Amino acid sequence: MMMKTKKTAWVIVFSKINDWTKFLLVQQRENEFRSFPKWRIEQNESVRDWALRELKEETWIENVFIVDNIVYSNSFDVEIDGIMVRKEMTFFVWKLNNDTSNIIIQEEEIKDYKWCSLEEAKKILSFDDLKNIIDMTYNRLQEYNLL
Repeated sequence: MMMKTKKTAWVIVFSKINDWTKFLLVQQRENEFRSFPKWRIEQNESVRDWALRELKEETWIENVFIVDNIVYSNSFDVEIDGIMVRKEMTFFVWKLNNDTSNIIIQEEEIKDYKWCSLEEAKKILSFDDLKNIIDMTYNRLQEYNLL
């Protein structure tokens, strides 16, 4: 059976304002789920550069601190319309360095967005994998004194 590969980049964007840490969740036009911003990688540029460019295009977020030592990867195989597809996901963690109100969404791609506390994000996220990743991220950010 033929195997296709689909690569996606996900970005866990967070902001620390006073004593409150917020995480950005978006609702893509293609589905009803809220998740972290994500994109299919379709060109021969680095996954990180692709994600940075797409984040800027779709949300106007560009002033970020890239937490290089927190990157997650995950992959799994799934059958779609009789074709086996390997889904490869890379998750980055980026800190917003300015006001969270400066977001302007690209409405062709993103239906809605919301800044959430950790607990609120875990209630909104539909998939256990994403809930686990945000928990791991929060713990790692605490270890690195970024919260």
